[in-house]
Amino acid sequence: SGAWKTNKSGSRYYYAGTYLKGLQTVDGIIRYFNKSNGYMVTNKTVVVDGVTYIFDENGVGSVYVEPEVEEPVAEEPVAEEPVTPETPAEEPTTEEPAADTPAEETPVAEPEVPETPVEEPAGDVSGN
Repeated sequence: SGAWKTNKSGSRYYYAGTYLKGLQTVDGIIRYFNKSNGYMVTNKTVVVDGVTYIFDENGVGSVYVEPEVEEPVAEEPVAEEPVTPETPAEEPTTEEPAADTPAEETPVAEPEVPETPVEEPAGDVSGN
């Protein structure tokens, strides 16, 4: 088993005659010890192998999990159509005769025949 040793520079954890360095679990608690001098870090955030750890004032560490922030869904602006008073569209009207009224007949023009002058025979028509 290991032992804690504290001096004016901080705390170290000794195990098998040497102090620990880096990320360690001591008595079930995540700790981080400075890699060069072995002192336990406090009030620091340390990234080890892409994982972020936060260490409090007592050197107790926890894995930082970035809070999930739901991004607000941007509502697309709806273009408001201009409000105009409704006027009925003018539809072309076709007047059809009522069912009980006979349809008007359109007179058909007779073809014009040119008048041919009648020639009277010359001479005495009296037969004498």
